[in-house]
Amino acid sequence: MDRNKRWFALSLMVVTLLIASAGYSENSENKGHRILNVTVTKITEDMLFFETEEGTTRNASLKVVEKYEKVRNLKVGDQLVMEFDEGNQIIRINRPGNPSDRFTVSGQVVEFDPTGKKVTLKLKDGTTHTYTMIPPARSKMSGVPKGTTVLLDIDEKNDLVKDFERQK
Repeated sequence: MDRNKRWFALSLMVVTLLIASAGYSENSENKGHRILNVTVTKITEDMLFFETEEGTTRNASLKVVEKYEKVRNLKVGDQLVMEFDEGNQIIRINRPGNPSDRFTVSGQVVEFDPTGKKVTLKLKDGTTHTYTMIPPARSKMSGVPKGTTVLLDIDEKNDLVKDFERQK
């Protein structure tokens, strides 16, 4: 009898955990993305070094930060908010308190030009539109066949595709 009670209690805990974790993943807006506060620790001619709130020290190309993020005049000690994709690539950088102006666009991939850093989508209304992608999104797009429906995550401040998800 004791054995049956333990088995029932263990089964109930497992089912509860499975239901809770399934609900969490379904409600996550950007699956696999992390948003971290970071502090600039060093700046060289071409690199930006920073420490995350988790205590990890990382770096990024200063040219990439200035070109794709339009974050300029950085100094050691500056606080930033960075978003990392599921591959741990930086896809968005803002200063604290600055909202992330983003919008999404859904459509079918008509063409992908990796050298031109562009993807062309056929939108629901039948028109096509071409979007410029940042390097991590461009790398990810290289494995997506034409005709695939995707949801692009676009940053309004610089009109660049930061990330995307395949849709069913």
